[in-house]
Amino acid sequence: MGGMSAIDHREEGTQSVPLLAHIAFLAAYAMAAGALAVGLPDFFPDLDETRAAVLGGAGFLLLAFLHEFVARRVSHGGLRDDMADMRAQLADAETKLNNAHNEIGRLRAAVGVNRELVAEIRVLQGLVDRLEKPAPVARALPAAAVAAYGGAASPRRSELIAGEPLADHPGARRTPVPPSHSRRAAELLETTKKALAANRIDLYIQPVVTLPDRKVRFYESFSRLRDEQGSILLPEDYIPVAVEAGLVSTVDNLLLFRCVQLLRRAMRERSDVGFFCNLSAHSLTDRDFFDQFLEYMEMNKELAKSLIFELPQADLAVPGVLDALAPLHRLGFGFSIDRAALDIDFRTLAKAGIKYVKVEADRVAGHGSRKGLDIPVIDLQEAMKRAGVSLIVDKIETEAMATLAARFDLPFGQGYLFGEPRLARDSR
Repeated sequence: MGGMSAIDHREEGTQSVPLLAHIAFLAAYAMAAGALAVGLPDFFPDLDETRAAVLGGAGFLLLAFLHEFVARRVSHGGLRDDMADMRAQLADAETKLNNAHNEIGRLRAAVGVNRELVAEIRVLQGLVDRLEKPAPVARALPAAAVAAYGGAASPRRSELIAGEPLADHPGARRTPVPPSHSRRAAELLETTKKALAANRIDLYIQPVVTLPDRKVRFYESFSRLRDEQGSILLPEDYIPVAVEAGLVSTVDNLLLFRCVQLLRRAMRERSDVGFFCNLSAHSLTDRDFFDQFLEYMEMNKELAKSLIFELPQADLAVPGVLDALAPLHRLGFGFSIDRAALDIDFRTLAKAGIKYVKVEADRVAGHGSRKGLDIPVIDLQEAMKRAGVSLIVDKIETEAMATLAARFDLPFGQGYLFGEPRLARDSR
């Protein structure tokens, strides 16, 4: 305001002074013209008074025109100076405005990060608190629950068998797994709760490749718990204990949330591939958790282009599961089902956002037999293509299985032949 007042005063001053000067100059010009008209007859006797007056008037006009010309030049020079000042002020204002826009952008980014952190902390804090407040078991654990953790990646081999080294983590130690009844349930439950509370959760990933060229297109992710000594806890040990203690939903939710956090980090390094993350009916039907999880995923919906949620087909029949998938689908996330019985309509699956179906290699190899598929593989593949659903042949362990899958023109394969589950870098 002070700057504007100074400018106004300056403009008033520059307008009043020229006006007085103009009047003074015009008066001087008039006096000179009058003197000229009076004096000319004395110098030129043949010049009458009328002509002398005309010449005096012409002299006045000439002086007035010269004055106007000079005044305009001076005025234009002042205008140029004023315009230069205005340009400098405008450039300074633009610089300040750009700085303000940049600062607003930084503040918005900071607010977004803070909102995301607050959402993460709220979800994690709520889940950790629930470790000490077991909920009653709402329903029996589905037969495919262990598969939701990626527990049995192969019919003959497990990536977590005692003594078998991890592919790229040779220093990892394994806990020999005695039968469940030989371990005290209370001790195992306490170890599980401590591992979750201390965030001792690792992310393992296994490639899913295109056939027949075997290029990595996806990774399936598995969450694993470690005890205080760094040994791995197996799902087949702690899940039954968690079910009995009423903590299975909390365990599921913590593992799911941590998996998404770790995958978000991994996606920065492998933006060219997609990641499967396992869901369970426990997480989907836990309204307190899932509402917060949806809020968190909405803040991270840019992950939708790379993140596919996977769940056993058996869980689709659990009341509330399909309703819970709908808001995730609206955010752009896709789904996959494993352990598929294939007694479903693929078009219905596609409408629900399910884009991938996993079938074990043995069933593809033995189609037409009791343990195989009920329909020919070619017909199955054609029906899935029409619905926009892709088939992934799981548990491929031999070249013969891979050759068979390629012969049927199946698009994707997964199994130990293409790569074992590996500890994701920076997942700890």
